[in-house]
Amino acid sequence: MIRLDYSSKVTHFVDYEGEAVSNTILQNHAILPNATQKPSEAFIVDLSNGNYHLIEKKVVMEGQKTAYFSEKFLEITVPVTTKEQIKEIKKTVTHIAKKHDEEPYKALATTQQAIFHQLEEQDEIDAAAIFDKVFEEKPLAREAAQLAITEERVPEKIAVTNVPKYERKYSKQKNSNSTTASKLPFQVKSTKTRKWSNSLIIRMARFRY
Repeated sequence: MIRLDYSSKVTHFVDYEGEAVSNTILQNHAILPNATQKPSEAFIVDLSNGNYHLIEKKVVMEGQKTAYFSEKFLEITVPVTTKEQIKEIKKTVTHIAKKHDEEPYKALATTQQAIFHQLEEQDEIDAAAIFDKVFEEKPLAREAAQLAITEERVPEKIAVTNVPKYERKYSKQKNSNSTTASKLPFQVKSTKTRKWSNSLIIRMARFRY
């Protein structure tokens, strides 16, 4: 099942009145997408085992984003994706880091590296082990992060089905973090972001013009 997004375009309607040709311009509200355009929503089921592949985008209904295609039309409950689960880990790390006087960007960089190293060895992400690594020297912060697992806001284990995809992603981010850090002078690296961001913007502006 594939849902195609119709679009509104102006088209020609050619008709004949006797021997005369009549060419009328009409507004058509049901123009099919181009052949190369990717479908925005699709639902494919493997009848042999019941597994399915779903592509959808959330739409705003009554002021809230809703998965209309799956929840309202197909009436199925879609499990939380790997991407969304990893996002919850990062969100927790950022929140705890700010609360315990840790630099969020450093904590996130350590998180990226921990995820990459885990995926090199296994097909799942261990949230508890990541929190232990990120807040290794901050017992109170580590305890607060682990509480997110206890309260089921963050899953303890995240199964990753497409490991090569995430390995490439976090490998690039890991290398990017290393490259950026090596290019920054020591005095800039040891300064809080808020204090040097404005000066960097001014320098970039002068360089641009």
